[in-house]
Amino acid sequence: MISDPSLHLALSPHADGSVKSICVRKPSRAADDDVLVRVEVANINFGEANDVLPTLRPGSIPGWEAVGTVVAAPKHGGLTTGDTVVTLGADGGWAQNRVVSERQCARIRSEGSDVALFATVGVAGGTAVSAVRRLGSVVGRVVLVTGAASRVGTYAIQVLRLAGATVIAHDRQTSRHTYHRDLGASKVIERLDGLDSPVFGVIDIEGGNSMVEAFAALQAYGRLLSVGHTARTKESFPVGAFEGDFGREGKRIETMHLLERGSNDADLGRDIEWLAEHIAEGTIVPPETQLVPFPMEEGIDVSIRQRSTFVL
Repeated sequence: MISDPSLHLALSPHADGSVKSICVRKPSRAADDDVLVRVEVANINFGEANDVLPTLRPGSIPGWEAVGTVVAAPKHGGLTTGDTVVTLGADGGWAQNRVVSERQCARIRSEGSDVALFATVGVAGGTAVSAVRRLGSVVGRVVLVTGAASRVGTYAIQVLRLAGATVIAHDRQTSRHTYHRDLGASKVIERLDGLDSPVFGVIDIEGGNSMVEAFAALQAYGRLLSVGHTARTKESFPVGAFEGDFGREGKRIETMHLLERGSNDADLGRDIEWLAEHIAEGTIVPPETQLVPFPMEEGIDVSIRQRSTFVL
């Protein structure tokens, strides 16, 4: 435990390649719209573990997303001390305390609910809702979700269901197909060549060859949203894949990154709040996550596991 109130514990990459708990100065509000949050759960996302963490220097504090309680808030803002919030940012989430702009917070009503239920609602949940919004009206439309077993996929199936879409989930492991149907998928396929007809849109979480095949399955003017790359393999499109004849006119691939939305922060906050309300009501089921105790002493090695959440 840290006795000095000006210090706190955080997780940081070490020179030997490990991640350890370190004792550093507690962050403080530097701008009028800053919010100081006492972190209760901090999530580990796929992109952080695989792409960001290996590039960080010792002393850096990773963490895109954390949920906690507001300790200090702007005088004339929308948050007050004691509010439970989801926080988003490029770093700083894997710590006992975090400072973010109020624009990077979404207030959630967690009364009677375990705050860990909302651990993944920011990045994975926010990505799923944003992707569905990008597709436009999906009422009665067929939408394919690749990488359905991922956190984003779990949310996307359910959000699409609530939005009125006919959802096709793609998962190579047949043991999970019943789970996807329970979430709201009308059809679950093991292989993308199992599609019977073109689809209106695709939320692609896998990338790689799945993106190539999913793009081929789009109807004219259909849109594929690339929101992840869990396959970790390159895309190789065949000659003629981008020609517009034979019902292929206007098809497109669109990239998306949640933290690059810029001026759309307010919309993202409302999306996360909406999703959190559905989780609290039980109409949306959050993806399973392994809860990992946050170290309460300095110098402790921490194992970074995907689909895990630190509990403080």
